Amino acid sequence: MEVFTTANHYGADYDVRVVPLAGDAVAVATSSGLLISAPGTLPQRLGTLLVPGRRDWRSAVADTDLVALVANLSTRAKRVASASACAGAFVLAEAGILDGRRPATHWELAPQLATAYPQMRVDGHPVFVRDGRVATSAGITTGIDLSLSLVEEDWGADVARDVARQLMVFNGPPGRAGAVQRAAGAARTPASGGAPGDGPRHRGPRREPETRHAGRLGRCERPSVHRARFRSTLGDRTR
Repeated sequence: MEVFTTANHYGADYDVRVVPLAGDAVAVATSSGLLISAPGTLPQRLGTLLVPGRRDWRSAVADTDLVALVANLSTRAKRVASASACAGAFVLAEAGILDGRRPATHWELAPQLATAYPQMRVDGHPVFVRDGRVATSAGITTGIDLSLSLVEEDWGADVARDVARQLMVFNGPPGRAGAVQRAAGAARTPASGGAPGDGPRHRGPRREPETRHAGRLGRCERPSVHRARFRSTLGDRTR
């Protein structure tokens, strides 16, 4: 959420709200114990539905109220994303939102996702994947990459770069927001559900999923090189 609320300081106009389960209190407790205010009212039409995840994904998908809420809200949203934690893809899958699509998830969870939901083509390599109106990321920090790409799509590359600079994260050139992978484990072989060569099931032509892959995995560079790359992209804002 920080990416979107920060974007509002640079000309964006996001109305960010936290949605509790029906009957829950007006505050939602996070896994770290923090309480987040959660107003109960939402507009009929939503711009982006962001679905967080948890490492104990089996408990999340077994929560029928949660899955039903996500499925319902997804029909009211222009786009759906799992951009906070990699395990959010499991909730989207359980709600049927990822059927026939190619989701990204953390490399460590990719085999589990592929086994539990063979109707999808799971990929543990990309930072994030945009497949139509659905976007999934590979982990917590890569959720920032995905969020920056959504800001760029909505408000342009300049706003996305300003947000990245403010949050001190890397953002690639226009059109390549979030192109750097931070998880070394993503170099492992991806899992894939279904038979080899099976394509996604969909009606009519659909664009191929947009993928942001890890860059230069396994390559080491001197700190001075990293500083030069950072400055060339974001500018020298050390003062």
